[in-house]
Amino acid sequence: MSQLDPVFGRDRAPARAWRTIDLVVLVVVSLVFGVVYVAWGAPYEFAAAFGGTPTQEAMNAVWFIAGLLGPYLIRRPGAAIASETLASLSEMLVGAPWGPSLVIYGVLQSIGAEAVFALGGYRRWGFITMVVAGVAAGLASLPYSWWDYGYLSLDPSLLVIMLVTRTVGVAIAGALAKFLGDALAATGVLNGVAIGRDRMREV
Repeated sequence: MSQLDPVFGRDRAPARAWRTIDLVVLVVVSLVFGVVYVAWGAPYEFAAAFGGTPTQEAMNAVWFIAGLLGPYLIRRPGAAIASETLASLSEMLVGAPWGPSLVIYGVLQSIGAEAVFALGGYRRWGFITMVVAGVAAGLASLPYSWWDYGYLSLDPSLLVIMLVTRTVGVAIAGALAKFLGDALAATGVLNGVAIGRDRMREV
């Protein structure tokens, strides 16, 4: 019986077809994080008032977690894009003040992670993979984000600091998504989806 590598998470080729339970899990994750994302706005603005744009870039990472956690749980192609986009839509439904642009951000914030999982054949789910996926998500969405906020006109030395804090933040987001996923899987509630089945094969 194959076992997961704890670092890279290599496993046998995954099933590609989505099942009803995969969709349910993804929707639940997206709805929960839609609420979390809206709630995060207040502490984000509070901390940013003291730390400026570098702090903002680090704290942006929270808004990437759904697009990392969703695919980590169900391990299906397209799950990163679907979960982050649905989370942005649920943000709008619960009253986020940022409007339809959230959907654009949702898609862009998931493309990098989706690419990392695809390159691994949707078979690698270890710690390094999740951290790299978080960093890829943060960097792939950076050009549009900085253009939208007008950051590209800032001093280059400040942009370098912002790049560093953003990278650290999204790396932590990848690690946090793995931690949350493993904690949920340990309860047994996810035995019907890929992470639960993989965990049972490890035992």
